[in-house]
Amino acid sequence: MLKKILTTGLFSLFLYFMAFSQENDTGKINQEDLDDIEYQLQKIQDSLNRIKEKRLIKTYNINIKDKKSGKTLNDVYLRSKPDKTSETKTMIPNGTNLEVFNYLPDKVCWVVRYNEVFGFLGTESILVTSNTTEIKGSEYDTKPKLKTYVKPTYPKDARKNKIEGKVILKVFINKSGSVSEAVILQGIPELNNAAKNAAMQYKFKPAELNGEPVDVWFPLGITFKL
Repeated sequence: MLKKILTTGLFSLFLYFMAFSQENDTGKINQEDLDDIEYQLQKIQDSLNRIKEKRLIKTYNINIKDKKSGKTLNDVYLRSKPDKTSETKTMIPNGTNLEVFNYLPDKVCWVVRYNEVFGFLGTESILVTSNTTEIKGSEYDTKPKLKTYVKPTYPKDARKNKIEGKVILKVFINKSGSVSEAVILQGIPELNNAAKNAAMQYKFKPAELNGEPVDVWFPLGITFKL
């Protein structure tokens, strides 16, 4: 289908070019004619891009309405396919906001859209969040300190599929130093529950403000490595 559109479009432009050449006494095409040819070429390219986008959406069952927000964690190249060795499209600067769609566990990457172009980024290069507003905690002048660490239980399927990575959470540490809530900020679907279960068992020396313990939201990273 793509080859047919490209071939038809280029053949039409060739005939268009020849017609202008014959009509022009000098045998040259003026700037207005060149602009028209460039416009026709752009239309062909736009058609090809739309077909590729529809094919990608169908292949990976992407629901355009079901999207998350995300931000790059470093300068990274947008991949044309899920595989790490696939052709790259463009470089996305660190801290760039993206639209995030499906997670592909077998490739450990996300389907994203940047500047209206779909592509793929590995989990290590993107912070994925929900569409909800960011949770804010109370102020403190002394941050909480970890007292009791609980090693997460490695999920069997994740171990079998050799899935590794870091899950980043925000945990709510109350005045007694216990974790009463955990929210995934950057997740790996196969590891998220294990990370939350471990985090909920952590014990901290609570944060303080003016010498008094206070409730706070605090970032926490849990790494899974085989």
